[in-house]
Amino acid sequence: MEIVFIDSNDKQRSLYRIYLENILEDCVVHEFFSLKNAHKFLENRSDKGERPFTFVLANTNGRDGDLGEFYESFHQKFKTTPFVIFSEDPVDLISGMDSFFSHHPQNSHIQLPISPADFREKVLGVVYPDRMNLTAVKAFQKVRLFNFYRFNKPQCHVYIKLSKMKYVKVFNQGVKYSRADLDRLKIKEVDYLYIRNEDFQKFQVNFFRNNFLEFDADVATPDELQEKLEFTHAMLHELVLNLGFSEDAIELTEKSLEAIFGIVDKDLNLSDLLRRFRGQDDYLYDHSYLTSVIACDLLRKMNWWNEERMEILGFAALFHDITIKNPMLAKITDKRDEELKKYSEKEVKKYLKHPLEAFELILEYPNIPSKVAEIICQHHESPEGDGFPNSLRPINIDPLSAVFIMAHDFVNALEKHEYDEEKLDFIVNAMRSRYDVGPFKLPLRAFLSRYKAAA
Repeated sequence: MEIVFIDSNDKQRSLYRIYLENILEDCVVHEFFSLKNAHKFLENRSDKGERPFTFVLANTNGRDGDLGEFYESFHQKFKTTPFVIFSEDPVDLISGMDSFFSHHPQNSHIQLPISPADFREKVLGVVYPDRMNLTAVKAFQKVRLFNFYRFNKPQCHVYIKLSKMKYVKVFNQGVKYSRADLDRLKIKEVDYLYIRNEDFQKFQVNFFRNNFLEFDADVATPDELQEKLEFTHAMLHELVLNLGFSEDAIELTEKSLEAIFGIVDKDLNLSDLLRRFRGQDDYLYDHSYLTSVIACDLLRKMNWWNEERMEILGFAALFHDITIKNPMLAKITDKRDEELKKYSEKEVKKYLKHPLEAFELILEYPNIPSKVAEIICQHHESPEGDGFPNSLRPINIDPLSAVFIMAHDFVNALEKHEYDEEKLDFIVNAMRSRYDVGPFKLPLRAFLSRYKAAA
């Protein structure tokens, strides 16, 4: 059973997806915040018959288009598929819907706000119009693991399902868990966690009221700030990979960057920073976070410091490895690295293309500066001219990309030496001999003035 769900409000869409997955057995929900993206998806599926979906659920707030025009195009191609409008507006106030209810007997309108019980009845009425009795509600409700990255202290006990009848508690009510706790479950391919049905009301109220990942960087301790940023990073990658850059995702990114810039602005203490990451095991987050901090720190030392350039470098740092799922692959920076021999030809080919894949993903969103995409595309280029994907000579590397590449290389070297300060002198000297060329000369001067003293 497949459903297409379009709603630009990330939190609302996420909550109602939870409802859908518990109302309908083995339900696959294709989520979109944009009518344009949903239209592309439907176009690609139009050759699979007139009813490849059980129904489409669309809110009038969908970005990039008019719902009436979207519905008209949909109806021409999928005449036998029900369409459900999900909105605060009555259907007669939505343009282009004059014959909506006559087009299909199961076309429906779900008026917001609506209780979970009434939403359930509406959905079941669309899918099973001839049913004669109520469908029993299960003792446990499932919630995608992804949703637990939104907060770290559940308002009820949380369980993992071992068999049809056996559930084991993994998180206690009111007790904090870490991102690493969730990541361990993710590695074990746990897709859903479960809560008791009697706790579901408590969970959904907390889910919707929770101003997830909002924080005050000025009053947060370094550990609290790092914890918030870790959860934010995980959420952002999941949101962007599955849905693209919604307004909510961009807003979250900007909040993260504000916190990171605050750290840089407080006169970065490298010793404290390295001590905080020593012994951690979250490479994708550590690497992205440190690259953004070091790149912005170099920018300040070069007197290139302005809000636009900081935001460009910060965006690039947070998303440059977004298409890489295996952290061990992300640690490889050279296309000649012997470690690549451990992977299949397909994996290596995809890895060598990841700067281009991320570049193309970013370019789809005009509200993100195009310079972000350019830096991401060039982040594995090198001062020797033998990097990838394009083997650019130094003269063809953008000056901001040069800053990013140096920061990226420095962070990789720190990680390789397990953030050991005693190795700093060796790392700095290697950087000095490598980067004294072309657009790297100015950031190298700033780098040496900043980190040679630390070494």
